[in-house]
Amino acid sequence: MATLLSQFGNWLLLAGVLLFAMAVFNAVRASRQAREAAYYGIRQDALNKTRRWAFMATIVFILTGALAFYLDNQPRTTAIAKLTTPTPVLVDVPSKMLPTNTPTPSAVTQTAARPTIPPSPTPTFKPSATPTVTPTATTPPNLPDLLRTPVPSAMPVSPNAQLTFTTLASVADNKGNPVDPGLAFPGGTRSVRLYFQAANVNNGATWSVLCYKGDKIVDSVIDLWKWGPRPQGARAFCGLDGSLGKYKAVAYLGPTKQFEVAFELLPVTPTATPQKN
Repeated sequence: MATLLSQFGNWLLLAGVLLFAMAVFNAVRASRQAREAAYYGIRQDALNKTRRWAFMATIVFILTGALAFYLDNQPRTTAIAKLTTPTPVLVDVPSKMLPTNTPTPSAVTQTAARPTIPPSPTPTFKPSATPTVTPTATTPPNLPDLLRTPVPSAMPVSPNAQLTFTTLASVADNKGNPVDPGLAFPGGTRSVRLYFQAANVNNGATWSVLCYKGDKIVDSVIDLWKWGPRPQGARAFCGLDGSLGKYKAVAYLGPTKQFEVAFELLPVTPTATPQKN
């Protein structure tokens, strides 16, 4: 019975309201007839009808109210959607500012680095009198000594990885952009920024920048790449002692030279001061 009332409760409420309205209407009409009838018998009959319809209206009102109260207190069914927990997406946003060594005029950074050379594939032998021999990769003969010692945890460099020179500058703005790009700077300059583009460089690959004055290394940066393979701008520093002369910066990925750029520190030309008459 409770289930039937729950399913058809609204229809039963509507029927109860209509029945109540009809009973009230008939009771009012019979009451008017009981007051206005010309004969006593008709008035008594109308009065009895008024009582019956009033009683019916009262019963219907009570039943309808009870049904409404019952339906209002029924527990409501809540539909719970099945939610799928989203898989977290990790986005690696590399920095555009690469770490650099602190310039030391009187000392050379002695950190050496060279990527681990991937092992040669196992030679494939075929039924033949002459065995097939796979050549072994060799270190370039002109590789600087600083890069001949492997860096711990270094990964082989991706075959299509590349560093491309952009510009040099001795001053940068608050966003790291070069203010005085060029290849010549005034004597006394203690730091030259090397700007370059990196593409397809895998994390863990050894990258390095060696700074020379003549044939002598005066500063170096040797580290593992950790900014991802996407094309991006990057920079490193050459720490100098400020002395005049010709310098160069050479960038490597593993043992492979990427680019070399020469620059100079020139004497500062004094600015003539106008004389006052």
